Amino acid sequence: MYCSGWAFPLAVAALVGNGNFKAVEGRSMKLSLTVMQPDNSTQAEEFEVDEKSFANVGLTYDQVVVGYARADDRGNVQEIVVGDKHIPVRLQYNKASLNTTSFSFITVNQTMWTVSLKNFTNITVEDFEEDETLRPVEVMLDWSLPEAGDPQPMAMVLTSAARHNSSMVSVRHNRSNDDWQLVPPEAVLSLRVVNPYTQQATLTTHFTTDLVDLELEETLSKLTEERIAFLIAYPSFSSPFGAPVRDFLSLLGSFAAQHLRPRDMWAWAWRVGGSTLGEGLVTNIMGAANGKVLPPLHLEVTLPAPKWKEPKLCRQWPDNWNKRQHFCELYDGYGDLCSCSAPFIASIPANITKPEMWREDLGVVIMASSRPHYLYRLLRQLMTQPGVTLDQIMVSVDGPEYLETIKLVNLLGLKYQIHQPEGDWTPRISR
Repeated sequence: MYCSGWAFPLAVAALVGNGNFKAVEGRSMKLSLTVMQPDNSTQAEEFEVDEKSFANVGLTYDQVVVGYARADDRGNVQEIVVGDKHIPVRLQYNKASLNTTSFSFITVNQTMWTVSLKNFTNITVEDFEEDETLRPVEVMLDWSLPEAGDPQPMAMVLTSAARHNSSMVSVRHNRSNDDWQLVPPEAVLSLRVVNPYTQQATLTTHFTTDLVDLELEETLSKLTEERIAFLIAYPSFSSPFGAPVRDFLSLLGSFAAQHLRPRDMWAWAWRVGGSTLGEGLVTNIMGAANGKVLPPLHLEVTLPAPKWKEPKLCRQWPDNWNKRQHFCELYDGYGDLCSCSAPFIASIPANITKPEMWREDLGVVIMASSRPHYLYRLLRQLMTQPGVTLDQIMVSVDGPEYLETIKLVNLLGLKYQIHQPEGDWTPRISR
């Protein structure tokens, strides 16, 4: 544990070359060190030393700060160890104040847990070996291709409205429910993508005002061709797109994108890589900000049954790419991972000349949950870095319910572990 902000009575001094102290005049500065006690327990503490101390013993601040200090039973620091150098010092901190310090936490079952530094000892991984709740969860993955069945016409209904001072949205097609959904408070735009052959949703996401200009164009540019996409804006959309996004949407086939104003309601359906299927706009002439309730936007689009399609998304892919075929039929928004003509393949140079400053081969642990598109963006960059090998990477998945995340990591051939989550938000992350 590391605690800052405590007031320790210190003997402010400077280090000199022969290991003795002498008073010097200079600017004092904070030095954070790990203090090792006689029983080999450790505690991170802050000391105040003179800035000239390091130069007098031939060391820099960066070298000293990675060392550690040794203390006796009375709390006196006897020496600082930096590499193979043992530098005699005499610094004090108030050990008694540590004995009265405690930390309190609310556990996942809403009980209070208090830790006192007086009786706290170090915790190691071995302390958790017998905890059954921390053992990895096994998940059986089904990689069979989804059945398209007989091609059917698809009726789509897009509705956006203001109800009870909140934005509501309903997107319906043949195989989806027609329940109204309360839009998250920070969301201003919703996107849903459907596979017309299976009529299953392959992507459902929301965009916020802060990220819509950054994320919308990138997301739409990574959709699989021939999918049916729906985009809906709500009355809470107070700051429409910038000019580059408007131009991009117009290029895709939207007419209304260039005419959107704050708090307009807009719905657009189109075939990815094709033409617009339907578009609607309810303009905010009266002004919702003046207490006026806008009439709802209601857009209906009917598509004829699609032509028969090969069971595989990309016939030119190798026969052993069944996992990628499965993943890309079920999920959308991954760009070159699902490209038929130029699919992403991690190609790391085999022979790499390590620079002189290369220190060691490090493992990389990535904690992931419900944002597989961000995860793919990260892994794609990581897997192509010089010197990285796939066996250095492991992904920790925050629960067996995140099948899209689990299948993505499995598809990329990376190691992963799934754990059983406990609690919500911060306790869940900490656990």
